[in-house]
Amino acid sequence: MSALVIAVVPACIQRNHKEIEGFTAMKRAWKNCYLTNENIEYCDRFSHFELYSQPVATHLRAKLAFLKKNRLDFDANDR
Repeated sequence: MSALVIAVVPACIQRNHKEIEGFTAMKRAWKNCYLTNENIEYCDRFSHFELYSQPVATHLRAKLAFLKKNRLDFDANDR
């Protein structure tokens, strides 16, 4: 039993790491697209990632405009 656990755990960790890397890459692509185009719908399609599934209902455009107006960064992790 312990041999099975030892064999399976590293594969699970590696798979999760790849998924996280993929998610991070899509999120970064969306951010870069939005900073260039300021078009939520286009960037959703371009990056294959939706920041919010219902951007109108969550007032995403207004929130992003607020961040831009106040010179705030919506992804401080890139600093």
